[in-house]
Amino acid sequence: MAPVRSALAGTAFAVAVITATIVFGASLANLTSHPALYGWDFGYALFSTDGYGPIPSALVGPMLGHDRYVAASTDAWFATMEVDRQPSPSSSNQPTRR
Repeated sequence: MAPVRSALAGTAFAVAVITATIVFGASLANLTSHPALYGWDFGYALFSTDGYGPIPSALVGPMLGHDRYVAASTDAWFATMEVDRQPSPSSSNQPTRR
């Protein structure tokens, strides 16, 4: 006699996993194509050659300020801090409106 209940339960579980995977993938694609949804409302990002290293805002700020296509800019710093002896990523930014 075939174990019908376990076969039906396994099939239902597989369908649920496939559905969840498709929904998650579609949501992630939508999220990554709209940066404002996760707090990064930018058209372009300027990074240093070593990743998140410092870019001298005293040099870059005036250049961005004279560009008529730049409405606003911000400086951002990324670091790792410890909270209760556990590493935690952190960031800070100072928006500048033009």
